[in-house]
Amino acid sequence: MNIQWIKKIAASIVLLVSSNCFAGVIVDVVEVNTKLNFLQSASWTHKVLDNGFALGSAQSANVTIQLWDDSTSWLDGSESATIVIGVLDFEDGALFYNPVSNWVGNLGITSMALLNSLGELSVTVASSWGDFRIGSSTLTVNTANVPEPSGLLLLSLGLLGLVAARKQK
Repeated sequence: MNIQWIKKIAASIVLLVSSNCFAGVIVDVVEVNTKLNFLQSASWTHKVLDNGFALGSAQSANVTIQLWDDSTSWLDGSESATIVIGVLDFEDGALFYNPVSNWVGNLGITSMALLNSLGELSVTVASSWGDFRIGSSTLTVNTANVPEPSGLLLLSLGLLGLVAARKQK
């Protein structure tokens, strides 16, 4: 009789350990590699669903955009860019940014809501003055704990086995 209980306790412990969760960082890189001249713009979309993102699991995120001066204009150093992340809401992005170094910004409430509901985030960079180059755009998303599907399946099968064993008595 005691061995039966030991087996049940061991099975329960194995089931609890198998129902693990995964949390982590999802990184999506888009190679834009373009030159913007005066009043031109470039747009792209980060799609994190392709990288195993579960909708609604993003807790925080930031975008890094590689920008540099092309050094071929008399306006060198005085260029201006407008960066729009998601929608123009003045929470994230930049209205006037001198594109001679990388731009890094955290996502605001509206952009996080779009990312959590759609699994994608649009980015637009426009030249307000001068010309410059855009390299890559990197979206880094910190996700919450989400149960792993195979772990939930093992937990469910184990509970069904315990119920079946109990009914056989």
